[in-house]
Amino acid sequence: GNTAAAANEADTPGQLLSNADMHLQAAAAEEAAAAEELAQQQEQMFLVRASRQPKLPAVVTHLMSVRKLLGEVQNNMHAELEQLFRNHTWVGMADDKLVLLQHGTRLYLVDVSAISRDLFYQLCLTRWESCNVMQLAEPLPVNQLMQAALHLEEAAGCWQPEPGSSREELCELVEALLTQKAEMLQEYVGMTFASQPPQQRQQEQQQQLKQQQLAGLGPVLYLTGIPQ
Repeated sequence: GNTAAAANEADTPGQLLSNADMHLQAAAAEEAAAAEELAQQQEQMFLVRASRQPKLPAVVTHLMSVRKLLGEVQNNMHAELEQLFRNHTWVGMADDKLVLLQHGTRLYLVDVSAISRDLFYQLCLTRWESCNVMQLAEPLPVNQLMQAALHLEEAAGCWQPEPGSSREELCELVEALLTQKAEMLQEYVGMTFASQPPQQRQQEQQQQLKQQQLAGLGPVLYLTGIPQ
């Protein structure tokens, strides 16, 4: 009896390690199952959102200049890239600029900014004069948007102000041009602007007007809607 008791006591540390290992394996299995379930839920949500997106309307514009640009896009289409974007699997973001996509047995790093620029250019052409407008919940000051965009371009080494000019002057020129072309932009590409954001509080309006008067500036231009 003493011999059996001693054997049981000798096995106790091994049994504890075995039980701990089983618990760790069970916890890892539960974590993996939860991660898989979350991934499936996210994929289902993505599919639901994608199914709700409106289909691209047919080109209805009669402007030959736009049709010519569409023809150039179609003539320069890259067959392999088209297959990549049609049949890829989303892997995830590699960093703040690059996304990782899988196509077949290969992984691709894609520059989100460059691809987005081409995508929106083509969407703009294919929806010319038939864009749906998505109103922004909070209108955005155009000047501040331009300042931020130029700051990013300058930091990336893609843009520098010309001698004798400044970032502020360029922003003012762009704001003036958008103000001049606001009606055309709304009609053709679904971008809407306003000199005052809708439903702005009276106190904010007074403070803004005072700042403009002190700075000698005109009305602030706001981006209120973008193409959907």
